[in-house]
Amino acid sequence: MLIDKAKNRGQPPPAAGRGPSTRRKKAFIIIALSLGVAAALLLLEISLRIIFVRVEKITGATEWSDADSLPDEYHPTLGWVLKAGFRSSPNDSIRVTTNAQRFRNAVDFPAWPADGLRRLAVLGDSFVFGEEVDDEHTLPGFLQARLTNVEVLNLGVRGYGVGQMVLWFEEAARGLHVDDVLLVITLPSDPFRDPYPYYFRNKPSFSVEKEALQIDNVPVPAASAQSFLLRHSFLVAFLFGRVREVRSPERIEEVLATTAALCERLRETCRAKDARLWVALIGAPSWILQGERILFESQRVLGADLVRRGFMTLDLVPWEVATLEQEGAALVRPGGHFTPRGNCLLAGEIARRLPGLGDSSEPGGDAGCPPTAR
Repeated sequence: MLIDKAKNRGQPPPAAGRGPSTRRKKAFIIIALSLGVAAALLLLEISLRIIFVRVEKITGATEWSDADSLPDEYHPTLGWVLKAGFRSSPNDSIRVTTNAQRFRNAVDFPAWPADGLRRLAVLGDSFVFGEEVDDEHTLPGFLQARLTNVEVLNLGVRGYGVGQMVLWFEEAARGLHVDDVLLVITLPSDPFRDPYPYYFRNKPSFSVEKEALQIDNVPVPAASAQSFLLRHSFLVAFLFGRVREVRSPERIEEVLATTAALCERLRETCRAKDARLWVALIGAPSWILQGERILFESQRVLGADLVRRGFMTLDLVPWEVATLEQEGAALVRPGGHFTPRGNCLLAGEIARRLPGLGDSSEPGGDAGCPPTAR
């Protein structure tokens, strides 16, 4: 009857189904969609946690927590350094020892070497430090075994870029006589760490402004300045705090100009100490095995620039390529670093190419090296 009356008045009849039941359906749809989105976000958060394990692998920044099991600690200028007198636990699979001077050496070094000895300081990142190998199986450890009348200082620190290596030498060698310095630059990693104000931990950043070397983010903050969500939510970090990628072919010239400026600074420090400087270029073996273009482009550009500037340069990348083609991935640890045999072979090649640095106590090649791991 109501419909008939509405028709008679020229009004549309009331729509069927409007009312409380329709509003409940809309609310149910909104709740269901919200729960679906929440479930999807939760799944993404769990997936990112499985993939990255640590949120700093996404953002590149973290707060310092000095755990007794870690060999390094916060430093206001360098970001971090090795602890003095560190000894790894007997239960650890890898034996790590540092001396009172924060070098990965078992003994402390006096201001001057003993008569008849030359002193070689080796600078570098985790490949020099000796990540994934025992003390005696590091690159400097094998150099010590290869060279006679030479004492070798392991100044490698894991995670360092070239800028941190240069600043660390200025601090570490204060009051120490050094005859020779070997700067080992791992490509492409080390140069491309320098522009960042953090690399898993806060650190100084390096750039060239108006042809002058610029150092920023010093003193290095001990804690991350990022928000609570960026430090604790993997999804938020991935969406809004992901570290800016500078390791790209388009930025090679810019980044390697900073590397060259840092090498110039190190050369001035060595001249003041009356020490000879060599710069060795190596490639991260996992990147070589994958044939990464940016590694070989960095090798070409930086190698040519260093030679042009008159640096004594050891380009070891072609040797690595040939050695890895011959021996394969058996020379590489799961974390991407060389095995003891890989470090030994590399040390033999470096010793062969360093003129006037003592006499090699062993012939080149794989003489005296551990066998290939099976």
